[in-house]
Amino acid sequence: MKSKNKKKFTRIAFILNGFLFLMNGIVLINDNQLVFGLLHLVAVIFNFGMLYNFKNFKVNESFDYIIFVLNIIICIIVAIQYIEAGKSYIQYAWFIAALFSTIALILKIKKRKIVSNSSI
Repeated sequence: MKSKNKKKFTRIAFILNGFLFLMNGIVLINDNQLVFGLLHLVAVIFNFGMLYNFKNFKVNESFDYIIFVLNIIICIIVAIQYIEAGKSYIQYAWFIAALFSTIALILKIKKRKIVSNSSI
C-alpha cells in the first residue's frame, strides 16, 4: 500500500472511531451513565486530536500506538456489550472500527520498521 493511502486509511480509522465514540458517548450520557459517556467523549477528543496531528505537528509515535490500542480495546468491549444487550446490528459497526484500527496500527508499525531499516 502506498504511503499516501496508508495515511488516508489511518485518518479514516480515527474519524470512524471518533464518530462512533461521539454517538455512543451521547447515548450513554442520555442513559444516565455519565462516567462512561464522558470517557467516550474524552476518546473523541483524542481521536480527533490525532487528525489535527496529521496536519500540524508530530507527537511521540508511542502515543499513536497507545491511542490505536485503546481504540481497539474499547471498540471490542462496546461491541460485546451490545451483543449482550441483544442489539441486532450496531455491534458490527464497532467490530469494523476495531478492525480498521487494527489494520492502521499494523500499517504504522510496518512503516516504522521500514523507516528504521532504511536509516541504518
